[in-house]
Amino acid sequence: MKNWILLSILSLLGTSVFAQFGNVNPKYWDGAADKTTIILLTDSEEVNEILVQKLEKFWTLNPYELVEISELAQYTGKPEYLFLTPGTYTFTRTSPYMEYTVLKFNLTDGLNVSRRGEINYDKVNFLGSGQFDLVESDNPELMLEAEVQKCIQFLMNHAEIALSGKTPKKMDIKDYLAMITKERHDEARKSTLLITEDQLSEKAGSLSEVKGIYQHPIEVTEQDEIYQHVIDQSEGYAYVMFYRFANLTYKILVDTETGRLLYGKVATGFIQHQLGPKDFKKMN
Repeated sequence: MKNWILLSILSLLGTSVFAQFGNVNPKYWDGAADKTTIILLTDSEEVNEILVQKLEKFWTLNPYELVEISELAQYTGKPEYLFLTPGTYTFTRTSPYMEYTVLKFNLTDGLNVSRRGEINYDKVNFLGSGQFDLVESDNPELMLEAEVQKCIQFLMNHAEIALSGKTPKKMDIKDYLAMITKERHDEARKSTLLITEDQLSEKAGSLSEVKGIYQHPIEVTEQDEIYQHVIDQSEGYAYVMFYRFANLTYKILVDTETGRLLYGKVATGFIQHQLGPKDFKKMN
């Protein structure tokens, strides 16, 4: 089962795509709604079927076209196109040492494609990305569907804010999340927060102990249940996303119905992918 997950996800990487991006400049979004997004299909029919379904339902930025890797080069170098391509984000730091790779859908204004069909993002304008949050699942098909949906919804949420004219000048991710938290924290408090046992740190203790700290609705459930809520767009729930960018991890709450970001803070301390007492106090 795990092999099926890996093969399906790796099929998103039909070419060698590696990228390391900085903060987004809001001016890159100028005119984005008037362009056409060229979306690269993968090597997997299963993944493409899910991708097509989710694009039809959730893509609202602009018109789009689905293309094979062999067709991609004919669209590059033309200002009327944006590009959505699956790829990896790799971060490396020598002192203190840190290295990790995550899977993303990258939205760019411009793209470079070699004669051999290899993609790189040198000197292109990066608009944003949706990240795959891969975890153990007893239902890999469910996980894949939910993760593709989360990526597209994340990008559309990003587009909505970027085109609103209210974004910080440099679109620093911390400022971006601070703005979202200020505007939508009340929505997060009213939502029932869905978490798994693995997302609770040892210091957080049991659910009853967490409820003594966090004064809003919260449930501990299975990861597949959260995936189902995402796919069903259940009303009144939120889930936790751990978003990696450079040497930082951000703890983000996302609405299951709309995919809107409701809250986000940078992770501190050694526990980066769990919620502890300090996190719940901040979310109150």
